[in-house]
Amino acid sequence: MGHLRDKGSCDLMFHIGTSELVVVVVVALLVLRPEDLPKLMRKLGVVVSFLRQQTVMLQRMLMNPHDDETDSDKPTAQPSD
Repeated sequence: MGHLRDKGSCDLMFHIGTSELVVVVVVALLVLRPEDLPKLMRKLGVVVSFLRQQTVMLQRMLMNPHDDETDSDKPTAQPSD
């Protein structure tokens, strides 16, 4: 049986609901200075973007293992004299 969420929560990334997101933000404000949060969020966005790109590349490699051949692996036509 899957994980069921109530209709009042918005199902965000990693199945984090609204209440959990509020708790994370409050804890971040208590631990970090408010001035540091924009930098942290930018860095987190870069990391998440990188991980998504790597996941897509890995999925493509697993789904099509023979499509990742490079041009150097393929035989090239030799010019005839």
